[in-house]
This record gives sequence, C-alpha cells and structure tokens, in this order.
Amino acid sequence: LEVNPEHVMALSSMADVLSRFNDIEGAVRHYQLATSLSPDYMEAKCNYGKILLDEIMYSNADGEKEAKLEKAEDAFRKVLLERNESSAAAQINYGMCQYFKRNVEGAKAAFESAKRFRYPADGDENDDDGDDNLVAFCNLGNIHVKLGSLDDALLCYTEVLGRQPNHVAALNN
Repeated sequence: LEVNPEHVMALSSMADVLSRFNDIEGAVRHYQLATSLSPDYMEAKCNYGKILLDEIMYSNADGEKEAKLEKAEDAFRKVLLERNESSAAAQINYGMCQYFKRNVEGAKAAFESAKRFRYPADGDENDDDGDDNLVAFCNLGNIHVKLGSLDDALLCYTEVLGRQPNHVAALNN
C-alpha cells in the first residue's frame, strides 16, 4: 500500500488483517475504498457486508444497526446480482440480513437457495475443494423452528449431522 495506495487486493487484504485484529473501523474503510476503486471486486464487497453483519450481531445501538443492516444487505444483493445468485456465502449472509429485518420468509428463501451451492470452510468461494454447505442447512433448520415446522427443522439438522456427525450447531439444535 505504500507503493500503490490504490492496489485493490492489498486494500482488501489489509481490511482482512484489520478485522482479525478487531479494528473494525479500519477494516470498513479499507473495504469501502477497495470496492469504490473496483466495484466488480465481489470478494471485497462480500467481506464488507459480512463485517457489517457481524457488527449488527454484537452492537447495542439500534440506529447504527439499521443503517449497517441496509449497507450489508445492499453489498450482498450486489454480489448476488453479479454472480447470478450463485454465491453460497452471499446467499447465507443475505438471508441473515432478512432474518435481522424480521423477514423470515425472505431468510428462508435465501437459505434454501444457498443449499444448492458449495461453501468452502475457509471462506474462499472460488475453492472447489470446500466442504458441502452445512451452514445453510443449519440456518434453514433454525428458520423452520421459528415457523413451527419442527419436522422440517429436524430434516435440516439430520442432513447436517449425516455429513458431519460432530457439527456443534446442529447438535445444539
């Protein structure tokens, strides 16, 4: 970044590092700059939305939550449009945005869609060697519980446990 402060991949990598060191404001700034310089850089856009979503989950300020939720939802929507809705991570995170907006049916639709795709364990959506997507099944199971469809929820959790018998979230549910 010292050599080229507008190097998009370096900005995104710096944002990743800053977020791991809990410098959320710095990470957000770097993701925003990366996506403004390269609007087609979907990984940075998805990571930007994810960091906002994480902040929503752990923030107490309702006014901030609403604004961050709108920005996160917008970032995931753009990724989904760019990738013809074929990003499991963006579908899952978009579903979480819908869940936080109390749009349970919207969340359910996003999680259903995400089940069709692979979701690598390391978060690299371009990695075809990733595990089958279990996150979508777990989240969908949680939605079914919320909707009172306990048989459907059990099917989702059973699917997860059939693939990964020690999956903590599925076992807890």
